[in-house]
Amino acid sequence: MGKYIKTIGKKGQGPGEFNMPFEIAVSNNQLIVWDIRNRRLCALTLDGEHIKSVSISLSEGHPNKIRALPSGDIVIGLEKSYRKEEDKPQDYLIAIYSPDLKRKKTIYTQQVWRNRYKIIGGMLRNIIQPFSSLVYWDIAPMGKIVIGYSEKYDIEIYDSIKGKIATFSHRYDPVKVMDKDKKIFFAGGTILGGGGVMKKTTQDDMAKYRQWPKFKPAFKQIRVDSEGNILVWPYREKREEEWRFFHVFNPEGDFVGNVQVTGEIVILNTEILSDGSFWKKRSDKEGFVRIVKYRISDQGEI
Repeated sequence: MGKYIKTIGKKGQGPGEFNMPFEIAVSNNQLIVWDIRNRRLCALTLDGEHIKSVSISLSEGHPNKIRALPSGDIVIGLEKSYRKEEDKPQDYLIAIYSPDLKRKKTIYTQQVWRNRYKIIGGMLRNIIQPFSSLVYWDIAPMGKIVIGYSEKYDIEIYDSIKGKIATFSHRYDPVKVMDKDKKIFFAGGTILGGGGVMKKTTQDDMAKYRQWPKFKPAFKQIRVDSEGNILVWPYREKREEEWRFFHVFNPEGDFVGNVQVTGEIVILNTEILSDGSFWKKRSDKEGFVRIVKYRISDQGEI
């Protein structure tokens, strides 16, 4: 049974304080934290003592994922937006940082259309692009970086020093974007417009800049387990099946099979994978968080 030990940090702007800590990784016996509202990358001891903080400017990008390498270096995914330049895509970067939080180099760059920025009604509007192709990545046990850009079912393997060292592809049947997908998209409240209630004319103007693709991307998530197997979640014709099935490839990129999640639905995008099992954070009806362990069986089921 998990036992509470201590709380690290508190809300604030001083050393060891946070204002919306978003991503966490353990690297070289340090706790690395991306603190969104303070826009800084923080290094702490495993006991929570502050070591160092460095600012990451908007011009460098917005970190949305942090992972540690066995060497102690840190891999950070950053999305760089150009809000003042209309009709310009975002740049997604994967960069290597040293244990003392110095940026060493960028190993991967890809343009993405997650958002379009437009001045509508005198305000800057962030117009989310539905079913846009995005970059997904994870770290293999020996430190290789597994990267996929979901426009195609192509997976690339990178070494933090040598760069790209391998690529493999998988056949898939593209899934069409249907009218029901559009209804679900709008029902989810995915129109962003700077706060407040927007007039219908403003929403209509935003709709002109929202491009619906004919087909959905090849996949929606990539993870690597403790044995180096690569797990990929494809889009499926039945939306309710999308988090119940995932493809498994061995570390060399050979297709192993299709795994089905049985029983209670589990969205596998925030789990810790290890030893044929995974730990996942879940919330009960009262809102309390539990850490639950699931096992992957020999029959390809969870």
